[in-house]
Amino acid sequence: MMWTRNQAASTTSVGTTTIKPRPHNVVMSEKPEPDWYLQDWVRLRGKKQAHLTSELGWLKNAAYRIWHGKQPYRRDILNQVAAWLEVQPYELLMPPPEAMAIRRLRESAAAIVSGTTVISGDPERFLPTSPTPRPRAMTGTRKA
Repeated sequence: MMWTRNQAASTTSVGTTTIKPRPHNVVMSEKPEPDWYLQDWVRLRGKKQAHLTSELGWLKNAAYRIWHGKQPYRRDILNQVAAWLEVQPYELLMPPPEAMAIRRLRESAAAIVSGTTVISGDPERFLPTSPTPRPRAMTGTRKA
């Protein structure tokens, strides 16, 4: 067997078989998607990272690690932050606009079920803007 290495293509050949290397390193410039959206929710509620220590009584280094995603969240932390921000714990796991859309959908569904009118939003926005054309009556004879 003869081993050859093509430096330009970065492949290795063994006889007639060409082996392409698999990437074993992660591109460090790509940011991973966050586990939860703490910073977005805190910003939305008009609070700051410093409030984690002053209002929740966290140690500064713990607040820093959690804020910057260096420490994964735990259920007790998630529940404590959710109560502080006055949101449901599962809402911290999604971007605020998505959570708000789900809230509006849930409110609309509850209003439909209860038979009350929709409070948030304009219900007329769902009505067609132009009248729907009436279907023509079908007759047995055709005009030529």
